[in-house]
Amino acid sequence: MIDYGKLIQRYKPDSVEQGKIASLVSEVTGKIRRYCSENSIDADPVLVGSVAKGTNIKSGDVDIFVTFSRKYEKREMEDLGVKIGRAVIRDGTEKYAEHPYVTGRLNGYKLDIVPSYRISPGERKVSSVDRTPLHTDFVLKNLTAEMRDQVILLKLFMKHFQIYGSEVRVSGFSGYICELLIWKFENFENVVQMFSRLSGKLVIGNTKRTNLPESPVLIIDPVDDERNAAAAVSVESLSTMKVASKLFVSAHDEEYLDPDPPRQEPVYADRGTAIRIFRMPKPPVVDDIVYPQAVKFRNSLVDLLYSGGFMPLSSEISIEGEVQILIECRDSNSPAIRTREGPPADSDNVLDFIRKYKEIAVRGPYIIGERIYADVRTEPETIELFVHEHLQELSIGKNLAPLKDRITIYNPAGGNARLDVMDRFYSKKIT
Repeated sequence: MIDYGKLIQRYKPDSVEQGKIASLVSEVTGKIRRYCSENSIDADPVLVGSVAKGTNIKSGDVDIFVTFSRKYEKREMEDLGVKIGRAVIRDGTEKYAEHPYVTGRLNGYKLDIVPSYRISPGERKVSSVDRTPLHTDFVLKNLTAEMRDQVILLKLFMKHFQIYGSEVRVSGFSGYICELLIWKFENFENVVQMFSRLSGKLVIGNTKRTNLPESPVLIIDPVDDERNAAAAVSVESLSTMKVASKLFVSAHDEEYLDPDPPRQEPVYADRGTAIRIFRMPKPPVVDDIVYPQAVKFRNSLVDLLYSGGFMPLSSEISIEGEVQILIECRDSNSPAIRTREGPPADSDNVLDFIRKYKEIAVRGPYIIGERIYADVRTEPETIELFVHEHLQELSIGKNLAPLKDRITIYNPAGGNARLDVMDRFYSKKIT
Protein backbone atom coordinates (compact mmCIF):
# COMPACT_ATOMS: atom_id res chain seq x y z
CA MET A 1 0.00 0.00 0.00
CA ILE A 2 1.46 3.35 -1.04
CA ASP A 3 1.61 6.00 1.67
CA TYR A 4 0.66 9.01 -0.46
CA GLY A 5 0.94 11.36 2.51
CA LYS A 6 4.63 10.52 2.99
CA LEU A 7 5.29 10.87 -0.72
CA ILE A 8 3.69 14.31 -0.82
CA GLN A 9 5.72 15.46 2.18
CA ARG A 10 8.92 14.13 0.56
CA TYR A 11 8.48 16.19 -2.60
CA LYS A 12 6.42 19.17 -1.44
CA PRO A 13 8.42 22.21 -0.24
CA ASP A 14 8.70 22.21 3.56
CA SER A 15 8.16 25.27 5.72
CA VAL A 16 11.82 26.32 5.43
CA GLU A 17 11.74 26.28 1.63
CA GLN A 18 8.35 27.96 1.56
CA GLY A 19 9.84 30.74 3.65
CA LYS A 20 12.79 31.13 1.26
CA ILE A 21 10.44 31.30 -1.72
CA ALA A 22 8.18 33.83 0.01
CA SER A 23 11.22 35.98 0.82
CA LEU A 24 12.42 35.79 -2.79
CA VAL A 25 8.99 36.70 -4.17
CA SER A 26 8.68 39.61 -1.76
CA GLU A 27 12.12 40.89 -2.73
CA VAL A 28 11.50 40.59 -6.48
CA THR A 29 7.98 42.03 -6.51
CA GLY A 30 9.19 44.90 -4.31
CA LYS A 31 11.98 45.72 -6.78
CA ILE A 32 9.54 45.61 -9.70
CA ARG A 33 7.06 47.91 -7.97
CA ARG A 34 9.81 50.41 -7.10
CA TYR A 35 11.18 50.35 -10.66
CA CYS A 36 7.71 50.93 -12.11
CA SER A 37 6.98 53.72 -9.65
CA GLU A 38 10.31 55.49 -10.29
CA ASN A 39 9.87 55.26 -14.06
CA SER A 40 6.10 55.98 -14.17
CA ILE A 41 5.30 52.59 -15.69
CA ASP A 42 1.72 51.34 -15.35
CA ALA A 43 2.46 47.70 -14.54
CA ASP A 44 2.21 45.31 -11.61
CA PRO A 45 4.13 42.16 -10.63
CA VAL A 46 2.05 38.99 -10.27
CA LEU A 47 3.28 35.65 -8.96
CA VAL A 48 2.00 32.90 -11.26
CA GLY A 49 2.67 29.25 -11.95
CA SER A 50 2.83 26.31 -9.55
CA VAL A 51 4.43 28.31 -6.72
CA ALA A 52 1.49 30.71 -6.71
CA LYS A 53 -1.00 27.82 -6.78
CA GLY A 54 0.67 25.63 -4.14
CA THR A 55 1.18 22.77 -6.59
CA ASN A 56 4.96 23.11 -6.83
CA ILE A 57 7.54 20.41 -6.22
CA LYS A 58 10.72 21.13 -4.22
CA SER A 59 13.30 23.38 -5.89
CA GLY A 60 10.90 24.33 -8.68
CA ASP A 61 11.02 27.45 -10.83
CA VAL A 62 9.55 30.78 -9.76
CA ASP A 63 7.53 32.67 -12.39
CA ILE A 64 6.66 36.33 -11.98
CA PHE A 65 4.66 38.19 -14.61
CA VAL A 66 4.79 41.94 -15.06
CA THR A 67 1.26 42.79 -16.15
CA PHE A 68 1.06 46.01 -18.17
CA SER A 69 -1.79 48.36 -18.93
CA ARG A 70 -3.16 47.85 -22.43
CA LYS A 71 -2.35 51.47 -23.24
CA TYR A 72 1.16 50.30 -24.18
CA GLU A 73 1.89 49.09 -27.70
CA LYS A 74 3.21 45.52 -27.86
CA ARG A 75 6.80 46.50 -28.71
CA GLU A 76 6.94 49.11 -25.94
CA MET A 77 5.50 46.63 -23.44
CA GLU A 78 8.10 44.02 -24.41
CA ASP A 79 11.01 46.50 -24.21
CA LEU A 80 9.92 47.73 -20.79
CA GLY A 81 9.42 44.13 -19.61
CA VAL A 82 12.99 43.22 -20.55
CA LYS A 83 14.37 46.35 -18.85
CA ILE A 84 12.50 45.48 -15.66
CA GLY A 85 13.74 41.89 -15.84
CA ARG A 86 17.35 42.98 -16.26
CA ALA A 87 17.02 45.44 -13.38
CA VAL A 88 15.98 42.56 -11.11
CA ILE A 89 18.23 39.77 -12.47
CA ARG A 90 21.49 41.57 -13.19
CA ASP A 91 23.16 38.59 -14.89
CA GLY A 92 19.95 37.26 -16.43
CA THR A 93 19.55 36.00 -19.98
CA GLU A 94 17.03 37.36 -22.43
CA LYS A 95 15.01 34.63 -24.14
CA TYR A 96 12.11 34.73 -26.52
CA ALA A 97 8.88 32.75 -26.48
CA GLU A 98 5.74 34.68 -27.45
CA HIS A 99 7.32 37.71 -25.79
CA PRO A 100 10.96 38.30 -24.88
CA TYR A 101 11.54 37.61 -21.19
CA VAL A 102 14.42 37.50 -18.74
CA THR A 103 15.51 34.35 -16.95
CA GLY A 104 18.25 33.63 -14.45
CA ARG A 105 18.99 32.44 -10.94
CA LEU A 106 18.37 34.41 -7.77
CA ASN A 107 18.85 33.18 -4.20
CA GLY A 108 19.24 29.60 -5.45
CA TYR A 109 16.06 29.51 -7.59
CA LYS A 110 15.51 29.72 -11.33
CA LEU A 111 13.46 32.84 -11.90
CA ASP A 112 11.56 33.96 -15.00
CA ILE A 113 10.28 37.53 -15.33
CA VAL A 114 7.74 37.67 -18.15
CA PRO A 115 5.86 40.71 -19.52
CA SER A 116 2.16 40.41 -20.35
CA TYR A 117 -0.98 42.48 -20.54
CA ARG A 118 -3.37 42.89 -17.63
CA ILE A 119 -6.71 41.29 -18.49
CA SER A 120 -9.91 40.34 -16.66
CA PRO A 121 -11.98 37.15 -17.10
CA GLY A 122 -13.80 37.28 -20.43
CA GLU A 123 -11.69 40.16 -21.71
CA ARG A 124 -9.99 39.70 -25.08
CA LYS A 125 -6.37 38.62 -24.73
CA VAL A 126 -3.55 40.13 -26.80
CA SER A 127 -1.30 37.05 -26.52
CA SER A 128 -1.60 33.61 -24.97
CA VAL A 129 0.53 34.47 -21.92
CA ASP A 130 -1.98 37.13 -20.87
CA ARG A 131 -4.37 34.47 -19.54
CA THR A 132 -1.75 32.89 -17.23
CA PRO A 133 -2.69 34.99 -14.17
CA LEU A 134 -6.31 33.91 -14.76
CA HIS A 135 -5.17 30.28 -14.60
CA THR A 136 -3.64 30.97 -11.21
CA ASP A 137 -6.86 32.55 -9.96
CA PHE A 138 -8.93 29.64 -11.27
CA VAL A 139 -6.83 26.99 -9.52
CA LEU A 140 -6.78 28.89 -6.22
CA LYS A 141 -10.57 29.23 -6.29
CA ASN A 142 -11.45 25.71 -7.48
CA LEU A 143 -8.89 23.30 -5.99
CA THR A 144 -8.80 22.52 -2.28
CA ALA A 145 -5.50 22.09 -0.43
CA GLU A 146 -5.96 18.32 -0.65
CA MET A 147 -6.54 18.49 -4.40
CA ARG A 148 -3.38 20.57 -4.86
CA ASP A 149 -1.43 17.82 -3.11
CA GLN A 150 -2.97 15.35 -5.57
CA VAL A 151 -1.61 17.52 -8.39
CA ILE A 152 1.87 16.96 -6.98
CA LEU A 153 1.36 13.17 -7.14
CA LEU A 154 0.22 13.43 -10.76
CA LYS A 155 3.27 15.53 -11.65
CA LEU A 156 5.60 12.97 -10.02
CA PHE A 157 3.96 10.20 -12.06
CA MET A 158 4.26 12.09 -15.35
CA LYS A 159 7.86 13.09 -14.61
CA HIS A 160 8.74 9.42 -14.05
CA PHE A 161 7.48 8.56 -17.54
CA GLN A 162 9.02 11.73 -19.06
CA ILE A 163 5.73 13.17 -20.33
CA TYR A 164 5.54 16.17 -17.99
CA GLY A 165 5.94 19.54 -19.66
CA SER A 166 4.41 21.37 -22.61
CA GLU A 167 7.71 22.38 -24.22
CA VAL A 168 7.96 21.18 -27.81
CA ARG A 169 10.66 18.57 -27.21
CA VAL A 170 8.41 16.86 -24.63
CA SER A 171 4.95 17.68 -26.05
CA GLY A 172 3.49 16.40 -22.80
CA PHE A 173 1.17 17.47 -20.01
CA SER A 174 1.74 20.90 -18.48
CA GLY A 175 1.32 21.73 -14.81
CA TYR A 176 -1.94 23.48 -15.65
CA ILE A 177 -3.25 20.34 -17.37
CA CYS A 178 -2.39 18.33 -14.25
CA GLU A 179 -4.39 20.84 -12.21
CA LEU A 180 -7.37 20.65 -14.58
CA LEU A 181 -7.31 16.84 -14.50
CA ILE A 182 -7.44 16.85 -10.70
CA TRP A 183 -10.18 19.51 -10.81
CA LYS A 184 -12.18 17.22 -13.10
CA PHE A 185 -11.46 13.82 -11.48
CA GLU A 186 -10.70 14.92 -7.88
CA ASN A 187 -7.60 12.83 -7.13
CA PHE A 188 -4.57 11.08 -8.61
CA GLU A 189 -6.04 7.57 -8.43
CA ASN A 190 -9.14 8.60 -10.37
CA VAL A 191 -6.99 10.23 -13.07
CA VAL A 192 -4.85 7.14 -13.70
CA GLN A 193 -7.91 4.89 -13.57
CA MET A 194 -9.49 7.06 -16.27
CA PHE A 195 -6.40 6.97 -18.50
CA SER A 196 -6.01 3.20 -18.02
CA ARG A 197 -9.50 2.71 -19.50
CA LEU A 198 -9.40 5.49 -22.08
CA SER A 199 -9.95 4.50 -25.68
CA GLY A 200 -9.03 7.00 -28.37
CA LYS A 201 -8.86 10.72 -27.66
CA LEU A 202 -9.45 12.49 -24.35
CA VAL A 203 -12.08 15.23 -24.53
CA ILE A 204 -13.05 17.34 -21.50
CA GLY A 205 -15.44 20.28 -21.59
CA ASN A 206 -18.20 21.56 -23.82
CA THR A 207 -16.89 21.40 -27.39
CA LYS A 208 -20.17 22.28 -29.12
CA ARG A 209 -19.37 26.01 -29.37
CA THR A 210 -15.80 25.66 -30.48
CA ASN A 211 -14.06 25.18 -33.81
CA LEU A 212 -10.77 24.10 -32.31
CA PRO A 213 -8.46 22.00 -34.50
CA GLU A 214 -8.20 18.22 -34.06
CA SER A 215 -5.92 17.14 -31.23
CA PRO A 216 -5.18 13.90 -29.32
CA VAL A 217 -6.26 15.64 -26.10
CA LEU A 218 -8.91 18.35 -26.05
CA ILE A 219 -9.47 20.11 -22.73
CA ILE A 220 -11.47 23.32 -22.98
CA ASP A 221 -9.73 25.97 -20.90
CA PRO A 222 -12.22 27.07 -18.23
CA VAL A 223 -10.92 30.66 -18.44
CA ASP A 224 -11.06 30.75 -22.26
CA ASP A 225 -13.57 28.48 -23.99
CA GLU A 226 -11.96 29.13 -27.36
CA ARG A 227 -8.69 27.50 -26.29
CA ASN A 228 -7.60 23.87 -26.05
CA ALA A 229 -5.48 23.89 -22.90
CA ALA A 230 -3.95 20.54 -23.96
CA ALA A 231 -3.06 21.45 -27.55
CA ALA A 232 0.63 20.71 -26.88
CA VAL A 233 0.03 17.05 -25.93
CA SER A 234 1.23 14.68 -28.68
CA VAL A 235 -0.34 11.35 -29.52
CA GLU A 236 2.87 9.69 -28.24
CA SER A 237 2.53 11.38 -24.84
CA LEU A 238 -1.14 10.43 -24.62
CA SER A 239 -0.30 6.82 -25.55
CA THR A 240 2.49 6.75 -22.95
CA MET A 241 0.08 8.03 -20.30
CA LYS A 242 -2.41 5.29 -21.18
CA VAL A 243 0.20 2.51 -20.90
CA ALA A 244 1.79 4.05 -17.78
CA SER A 245 -1.62 4.19 -16.13
CA LYS A 246 -2.29 0.53 -16.97
CA LEU A 247 1.06 -0.38 -15.40
CA PHE A 248 0.27 1.59 -12.24
CA VAL A 249 -3.27 0.27 -11.87
CA SER A 250 -2.06 -3.31 -12.24
CA ALA A 251 0.86 -3.05 -9.80
CA HIS A 252 0.43 0.09 -7.62
CA ASP A 253 4.21 0.25 -7.46
CA GLU A 254 5.62 3.29 -5.68
CA GLU A 255 8.58 3.38 -8.07
CA TYR A 256 6.26 4.85 -10.71
CA LEU A 257 6.04 7.98 -8.55
CA ASP A 258 9.80 8.54 -8.50
CA PRO A 259 10.27 11.68 -10.66
CA ASP A 260 13.97 11.00 -11.25
CA PRO A 261 14.50 7.24 -11.25
CA PRO A 262 18.00 5.81 -11.57
CA ARG A 263 18.68 5.04 -15.19
CA GLN A 264 21.35 2.63 -16.35
CA GLU A 265 23.86 3.85 -18.89
CA PRO A 266 22.59 2.43 -22.18
CA VAL A 267 24.69 -0.15 -24.02
CA TYR A 268 25.51 0.79 -27.59
CA ALA A 269 24.80 -2.59 -29.19
CA ASP A 270 25.41 -3.45 -32.84
CA ARG A 271 21.95 -3.66 -34.41
CA GLY A 272 23.16 -4.85 -37.80
CA THR A 273 22.04 -1.55 -39.33
CA ALA A 274 23.68 1.67 -40.50
CA ILE A 275 23.46 4.44 -37.90
CA ARG A 276 24.65 7.94 -38.73
CA ILE A 277 24.52 11.05 -36.55
CA PHE A 278 24.21 14.46 -38.17
CA ARG A 279 25.69 17.12 -35.89
CA MET A 280 25.63 20.89 -36.09
CA PRO A 281 25.96 23.86 -33.68
CA LYS A 282 22.87 24.94 -31.79
CA PRO A 283 21.73 28.47 -32.68
CA PRO A 284 21.26 30.94 -29.79
CA VAL A 285 17.45 30.82 -29.63
CA VAL A 286 15.11 29.10 -27.16
CA ASP A 287 14.61 25.34 -27.41
CA ASP A 288 10.95 25.70 -28.43
CA ILE A 289 12.19 27.40 -31.61
CA VAL A 290 15.18 25.10 -32.22
CA TYR A 291 13.38 21.80 -31.68
CA PRO A 292 10.71 22.13 -34.42
CA GLN A 293 13.48 23.04 -36.86
CA ALA A 294 15.46 19.98 -35.73
CA VAL A 295 12.33 17.90 -36.44
CA LYS A 296 12.11 19.50 -39.89
CA PHE A 297 15.81 18.68 -40.46
CA ARG A 298 15.22 15.08 -39.37
CA ASN A 299 12.20 14.71 -41.65
CA SER A 300 14.13 16.15 -44.61
CA LEU A 301 16.98 13.71 -43.97
CA VAL A 302 14.61 10.76 -43.74
CA ASP A 303 12.92 11.73 -47.03
CA LEU A 304 16.29 12.24 -48.72
CA LEU A 305 17.73 8.93 -47.52
CA TYR A 306 14.56 7.12 -48.52
CA SER A 307 14.81 8.58 -52.02
CA GLY A 308 18.40 7.31 -52.18
CA GLY A 309 17.36 3.77 -51.31
CA PHE A 310 19.01 3.66 -47.87
CA MET A 311 15.70 2.69 -46.25
CA PRO A 312 15.55 4.73 -43.01
CA LEU A 313 14.16 2.65 -40.14
CA SER A 314 14.11 4.93 -37.08
CA SER A 315 15.47 8.19 -35.73
CA GLU A 316 16.15 10.27 -32.62
CA ILE A 317 16.76 13.97 -31.88
CA SER A 318 18.76 15.81 -29.24
CA ILE A 319 19.34 19.55 -28.86
CA GLU A 320 21.40 19.38 -25.68
CA GLY A 321 24.45 21.57 -26.31
CA GLU A 322 24.34 20.97 -30.05
CA VAL A 323 21.81 19.69 -32.59
CA GLN A 324 22.17 15.94 -33.08
CA ILE A 325 19.99 13.95 -35.50
CA LEU A 326 20.37 10.17 -35.42
CA ILE A 327 19.09 8.25 -38.45
CA GLU A 328 19.15 4.45 -38.53
CA CYS A 329 19.11 3.00 -42.07
CA ARG A 330 18.90 -0.56 -43.29
CA ASP A 331 21.93 -0.12 -45.57
CA SER A 332 25.01 2.09 -45.53
CA ASN A 333 25.26 2.04 -49.35
CA SER A 334 22.61 2.89 -51.90
CA PRO A 335 21.33 0.02 -54.07
CA ALA A 336 22.67 -0.58 -57.59
CA ILE A 337 19.08 -0.43 -58.86
CA ARG A 338 16.99 2.60 -57.96
CA THR A 339 13.33 3.27 -58.69
CA ARG A 340 12.44 6.63 -60.21
CA GLU A 341 8.93 7.88 -59.49
CA GLY A 342 7.17 9.55 -62.37
CA PRO A 343 4.06 11.71 -62.66
CA PRO A 344 0.47 10.49 -62.34
CA ALA A 345 -0.94 8.70 -65.37
CA ASP A 346 -3.28 11.60 -66.17
CA SER A 347 -0.44 14.15 -66.19
CA ASP A 348 0.69 15.78 -69.43
CA ASN A 349 4.30 15.06 -68.34
CA VAL A 350 3.95 11.29 -68.42
CA LEU A 351 5.18 11.02 -72.05
CA ASP A 352 8.29 13.05 -71.21
CA PHE A 353 9.04 10.57 -68.41
CA ILE A 354 8.66 7.62 -70.80
CA ARG A 355 10.97 9.21 -73.38
CA LYS A 356 13.59 9.90 -70.71
CA TYR A 357 13.72 6.39 -69.25
CA LYS A 358 12.59 3.94 -71.95
CA GLU A 359 16.14 3.39 -73.25
CA ILE A 360 18.04 3.45 -69.93
CA ALA A 361 15.60 1.67 -67.61
CA VAL A 362 16.46 -1.88 -66.56
CA ARG A 363 12.76 -2.33 -65.87
CA GLY A 364 9.87 -0.23 -67.12
CA PRO A 365 8.58 2.37 -67.42
CA TYR A 366 5.67 0.66 -65.67
CA ILE A 367 2.49 1.60 -63.83
CA ILE A 368 1.73 1.06 -60.14
CA GLY A 369 -1.56 2.50 -59.00
CA GLU A 370 -1.93 5.99 -60.44
CA ARG A 371 1.76 6.65 -61.23
CA ILE A 372 4.45 5.62 -63.67
CA TYR A 373 7.84 4.36 -62.50
CA ALA A 374 11.15 3.17 -63.94
CA ASP A 375 14.04 1.17 -62.46
CA VAL A 376 17.51 2.41 -63.39
CA ARG A 377 21.04 1.22 -62.64
CA THR A 378 23.15 3.60 -60.57
CA GLU A 379 26.57 3.62 -58.96
CA PRO A 380 26.23 2.76 -55.26
CA GLU A 381 26.96 5.67 -52.89
CA THR A 382 27.59 5.91 -49.16
CA ILE A 383 25.21 7.75 -46.85
CA GLU A 384 27.87 10.41 -46.28
CA LEU A 385 28.51 11.06 -49.98
CA PHE A 386 24.82 11.06 -50.89
CA VAL A 387 23.81 13.49 -48.14
CA HIS A 388 26.69 15.88 -48.86
CA GLU A 389 25.69 15.94 -52.54
CA HIS A 390 22.12 16.97 -51.67
CA LEU A 391 22.63 18.88 -48.42
CA GLN A 392 22.04 22.34 -49.86
CA GLU A 393 18.66 21.21 -51.19
CA LEU A 394 17.34 20.34 -47.73
CA SER A 395 14.85 22.64 -46.01
CA ILE A 396 15.84 22.75 -42.34
CA GLY A 397 14.44 25.96 -40.85
CA LYS A 398 15.63 29.56 -40.84
CA ASN A 399 17.82 29.34 -37.72
CA LEU A 400 19.53 26.09 -38.74
CA ALA A 401 19.93 26.91 -42.45
CA PRO A 402 22.88 29.33 -41.97
CA LEU A 403 24.75 26.51 -40.21
CA LYS A 404 24.47 23.95 -43.04
CA ASP A 405 28.16 24.21 -43.86
CA ARG A 406 29.02 23.17 -40.31
CA ILE A 407 27.10 19.88 -40.40
CA THR A 408 29.24 16.81 -39.75
CA ILE A 409 28.27 13.15 -40.09
CA TYR A 410 29.43 10.76 -37.39
CA ASN A 411 29.51 7.00 -37.81
CA PRO A 412 29.32 5.43 -34.33
CA ALA A 413 30.56 2.10 -35.70
CA GLY A 414 33.95 3.70 -36.25
CA GLY A 415 34.23 5.64 -32.98
CA ASN A 416 33.67 5.43 -29.24
CA ALA A 417 32.05 8.80 -28.48
CA ARG A 418 29.11 8.92 -26.09
CA LEU A 419 26.50 11.30 -27.44
CA ASP A 420 23.22 12.40 -25.89
CA VAL A 421 21.24 11.42 -28.98
CA MET A 422 22.67 7.89 -28.81
CA ASP A 423 21.78 7.61 -25.13
CA ARG A 424 18.23 8.64 -25.97
CA PHE A 425 18.04 6.18 -28.85
CA TYR A 426 19.39 3.14 -26.99
CA SER A 427 17.54 3.81 -23.73
CA LYS A 428 14.11 4.27 -25.28
CA LYS A 429 11.62 2.22 -23.25
CA ILE A 430 8.54 3.03 -21.22
CA THR A 431 9.65 1.32 -17.99
